[in-house]
Amino acid sequence: MYSLCGLAGSLALLWTTTTHAQTGVSAMTIGPAVAVPPTIDQPVSQWTRSPKLDQCYKVGGEDGALQPTQTRVAHDAQNLYVLYVCTEPNLSHPAHHRQLKLADHLENGSVLDTYFPDRVDLFIKPNLQQNDFLHLSATISGDHAGLVRGSALLKVLNPEGGGTVEKDKTVRAITGYQVEVKRGVNEWRVLFRVPWTTLGMTTAPTGLFGLLPTRTRWRTSERSSPVAMDFDDKPAPDLFIETTLSTTPAVFSSPETLAKLPSGVLRWQRPTRLVYPSLVEKRAIWTMQQTLDKPTSSESNRRTALPERIRLTQRWIDLLVLEGFNFNIRSGAPIPQSLFPYAIRRAVNQALVKGQTQAASDTLDAYLAKLNPVSRNWFADESAGNIRADAWQTFALQSVDQQQNEVVLTGRVNQQPYALHLSFPTGGGVRLSGKKHGFFTPQQSDTFREERVGTERRFTAAGVVVSVKTGVDWQITIGQANRPAVVLDAQTLRFRLTDDGKVRAVRFGHALDPTAVVQGFGERFDRPNLNRNTLTLWGMDDFQGLTVGLRNQTYKPIPFYHVIPTRSNQLPFSVFVNSSYRLRADLGQSESGRANLDVHGPVLDLFIWPLSLPRALEQYTNLTGKPLVPPRWAFEPWMGRTGKDWTRASPGKPANAVLAAVRRMIDLKIPVSAVYAEGPASDDTTLHNGLHGTGVRPMSWANSSQGMGLMQQRKMLPGVPDSLLPLVHHADGRLFKSKHLEYVDFTHPQAPAVMQRYGKKRLDLGIAGSMVDFGDELPEDAVLADGRRGDEMHNFYAYDYHRQFAKAFEERRGDDYVLFARAASAGDQRWITHFAGDHRTNFTGLQSALTGALHLSSCGFSIWSTELGGFFGLPDPKLYSRWVEFSTFSPLMRMHGTEPREPWEYGDAALAHYKVYANVRARLVDYLHRQATESHRTGLPMMRSMAMAFPDQPGLATINNQYLLGTDLLVAPVLDEGDTRPVTLPKGRWTNFWTGDLVEGGQTQTVAAPLGRIPVYVRDGVRLEAFNVTR
Repeated sequence: MYSLCGLAGSLALLWTTTTHAQTGVSAMTIGPAVAVPPTIDQPVSQWTRSPKLDQCYKVGGEDGALQPTQTRVAHDAQNLYVLYVCTEPNLSHPAHHRQLKLADHLENGSVLDTYFPDRVDLFIKPNLQQNDFLHLSATISGDHAGLVRGSALLKVLNPEGGGTVEKDKTVRAITGYQVEVKRGVNEWRVLFRVPWTTLGMTTAPTGLFGLLPTRTRWRTSERSSPVAMDFDDKPAPDLFIETTLSTTPAVFSSPETLAKLPSGVLRWQRPTRLVYPSLVEKRAIWTMQQTLDKPTSSESNRRTALPERIRLTQRWIDLLVLEGFNFNIRSGAPIPQSLFPYAIRRAVNQALVKGQTQAASDTLDAYLAKLNPVSRNWFADESAGNIRADAWQTFALQSVDQQQNEVVLTGRVNQQPYALHLSFPTGGGVRLSGKKHGFFTPQQSDTFREERVGTERRFTAAGVVVSVKTGVDWQITIGQANRPAVVLDAQTLRFRLTDDGKVRAVRFGHALDPTAVVQGFGERFDRPNLNRNTLTLWGMDDFQGLTVGLRNQTYKPIPFYHVIPTRSNQLPFSVFVNSSYRLRADLGQSESGRANLDVHGPVLDLFIWPLSLPRALEQYTNLTGKPLVPPRWAFEPWMGRTGKDWTRASPGKPANAVLAAVRRMIDLKIPVSAVYAEGPASDDTTLHNGLHGTGVRPMSWANSSQGMGLMQQRKMLPGVPDSLLPLVHHADGRLFKSKHLEYVDFTHPQAPAVMQRYGKKRLDLGIAGSMVDFGDELPEDAVLADGRRGDEMHNFYAYDYHRQFAKAFEERRGDDYVLFARAASAGDQRWITHFAGDHRTNFTGLQSALTGALHLSSCGFSIWSTELGGFFGLPDPKLYSRWVEFSTFSPLMRMHGTEPREPWEYGDAALAHYKVYANVRARLVDYLHRQATESHRTGLPMMRSMAMAFPDQPGLATINNQYLLGTDLLVAPVLDEGDTRPVTLPKGRWTNFWTGDLVEGGQTQTVAAPLGRIPVYVRDGVRLEAFNVTR
C-alpha cells in the first residue's frame, strides 16, 4: 500500500498497487529502463518493469461482458513501448469487405467504431497541463495511423443548438512511431514504439506525462480502458493516467470521487460501474439541493466541502442517468440548456490541474445552480429519487356509494374532499379515477353485482372482484375470487398537492413479487424484464442514449405494463395509467417487493386488469384502438437510405442514385416493393417517372418541425394572421421557436388544411408512404390550441401528429399507403406503423431492437420494423446477415441507415444470403397480411413474447430472446456472433421451418444456427406448404 494523506488537510486517500478501485486507474509509475527493446511476442510475464494494467472497464460505467485486455508499458532512453494483448475468442469474425484507411477517418469519432470495429487506441499527453496529445491507433488487420491533436480540455457548451463544440486547434498526422500487429491463438497483439523525440522530448522524461489506453470491440459494444470514462469521452482529456518513470512499477487507484494524485493534483473521477444510489445517498443529495445557495467556498469546513459536493454531484448524475434522464437539450429533455456531465467534470478538472480550487468550486456551483431546478422539475416531489415522504398526502376513505354504473368512494386528502370513481369497463377489468380523467374513455361499462361480506363491500363484474373496506385501515382489493392482484391503501395511494390544495402529482403502488416478469412501458431497449429497475416515461430523441448510452430511454413512452408471475399460484395483472404526464416507475428497486409509480399532473385514472396478458391486451386495445392493417405490398421487402447518403452517391441528382439501386435490385431478381427516398429525390419527377411500371413504390420523409413552420404556413394559409396559424405557442402567446425546432400544433382547427397543402405535391407525384419522424421534443411550457400544456402533451403529441398525417394520406390514397413513425403515444397503433429508431450497428443493437419490440408489442403495437443492419455507419457482413434474418421474420422488413444497406455493399456471400431471405419473405407475405388482419380484430400483436403467446405455461415468461410471429411461427433469432443458440419450445409438437423435421416441445435445446439458418418452427397442425422455400 502507498498512502497519501492530507487533501486540503483533512481528506485521507488510500492508494493501492494491487487492485483497481471503483474509479479505475489514476496514476502509475513505470519501472527502470529496459536493457533490450521488448518484442511483440514477449510473454506478458516478462514485462517485469511495467505496471500491470489488466483490469479494464466499459465506458459509461455500463455493465456487461468484456473481453480481457492486458496493457504493458516500458521504456528506454530512446522510446516508450506500449503492448496490448487483446483476448479474442473469435478471430475469424468477418471484417468489412470495403477497403477503408484508418488515417482517413481517425478524426471522425462518430463513424470510427463502425468503420474500424476491432481497434486499440493510445493517447499520450506529453504535458498534463497542456492540451496537445498524440492519438495512435491500430486495427486487428494491421492498419494504423497517428495524429497530434490540440483538443480543448473543456468542451464548449452550445446551449441554443443543444450540441457541443470541440474543434482541435491543431490536427496533424505523425509518422515518427512504429506499430506491430500480430494475431495469435485467441488473441491479437499490438506493440507501439514511440520515440521520446516524437513526444517533443530529447530523452526519457523526469517529470509527469499522461497515458490513456483504450480498446474497441464494436460488435459487442465494448469500448474499454483501465480508466473510467464517460460515453462521450473520446478520449477523456482530463483523465489521462498520471505517469512517471521510477525504480518500481506500480498502479495507483483511489476510491474517492475527488482524488489527490501522487503529484498533489486533485481530480474528479468517474465510477467504473454505475450503481444506483442508496436511500442514505439520496437524502444527502436532497440536503445538498436545499443548501446550494451557499457557495462551496463559503462552507464552514472548506476542506471537505468541495470533495463532498463533487461526490454527491456524481451520485446525483448517476441516479439521473440510471433513470433515463438525457442531459442534451436536443433530446427533448425538459432543460433550458445542455448539461452534459462530462463537460462539468472536464471544466472542474481543468481548474484543478492548474491548482485553482476556487475556480473549480465556482464552476461546480454554477452547474449545480442549473441542474437543481431541472432535477426538481423532473421528479414529482422535487427530490432526486422522490424520497420526500412528507411531500405526499394520504387518502382517507370514508364512505362508499353506488351511483348507476359506478361506485363513488368519498374521502379526504389533507382535509380536502376527494372522490374516487370505480367502474367496470365492458369486457373485464376495473377503472379507478379521480377528479380529472385521462384521454381515453371506455364506450360503456358493465353492470355489477354488490354483496356485503363482513365489513367489506364486494363488487363483481365479468369475473373481476373489487373489495372495499373503509376506516383507518381502508383497502381497495382488485382481483378475482379469493385471488387478490392489486391492493390499494393509505400507503399505496398518495397525492402531492399545490399550496391551494390542487393535485399536482399522484403516487400509485402495489406489491411486486421479485420473481415476476414485468413487460411493457413502451419500447424499452435495455432489459427484457423491468423488475428491480427504475424507469421514466418521457419521450425523447434517443440517439444519444441508444447509440452510445445505457439504452434506458425511449422514443415511445406508453404507460401500460404487465406483471407476469412465474409461479402458477399467482394472478397476473396489467395496469394502464391513463395519463400522458411524466411518469416514474420504481419497480422494486428502492424497496424489494414493492412498485411505486409517481405521475406528474392532476390526473388519476387507472385501468387494472387482473387477467392474463392476452386478455388484458384485448381490453386495452378496445379502449385505445386496434392496430391498423397496412396494404399487402407493405409486407414485402423495402429498400432505402438517408437523404444524405442518396445525395452523396449522386450529388447533383439524388434521384439517379435511388433509381440505380432499384434497377440493380430488380436486375438481380430480388423482391422489393418500396424504396425510401429520403431527401430531395422524393420530390423529383425523375424518380417517379423512373419507378413507373416497376412495381416499386416511392416513400418520403416528414418531420413535424420542418417544412411546416411559420414561413411555410404563411404561404399555405394566406390571409390568416400569424396568431391563428397552427403553431405551438408559449403560455404568454409567443410563438415557440428555437434554432432547431418549430412545432406544428396538430390540435388546431387549421392543422388539417396545413397537412393537405404540405403533402399535396408529393401525393400528386405518387408518394405511397412516408417516414413520419421526430415529434418527441415538445417543450413543457408549450400551450396548444385545445388548451392542453406541454407537460401533459409532450408524451401525447405523437397521437395528433400521426392522426393528421394518416387522415391526409387516407383522403388521397384510401388505404393504399404506409406511414411509419419513430415516436409514439398510447393509442398510436391505430394511426400508423412504427420503427425502432437509431440502433447501434452491432449485436448489442440487434439485441436491443428485439427487446424493444417485445415490450412495445405488449403495449398493443403490432406493425413494427427495425432499420436493417442498424443506423449509424457500417455493420460487418455477419451482423448484416443476422439482421436480415431477423427482419425477414419481423412484421415489416425495411432497409435504412447512414451508409448504403443494399446487400451487394457487404460482399458476395451477404448478397446471396439476402436474396434467399428476400424470397422467403415474399413467400410469407400472405401469412403476414392475414396475421395483421387478425391483429386488427383481436388487438394481439404480430410479435408476441413467450409470456403473451403461452400464458398457461408460466415457466416460459422468462424466455426473452425468442417470440411468436403471428399465431404459428416461433422465431429464435441469432443475437450474437455465435453459430448456435438455445431454443425453448413450448409444449406440443413443432416442425422445423427449414427441414420439415418434427420436434417435441416442452424442452430447451441448443441448436445449430449457421449463417443462413435462423431457427424457426411451425406450430403443429399448420401446413408447411404455406411457408416452405427450400423444398
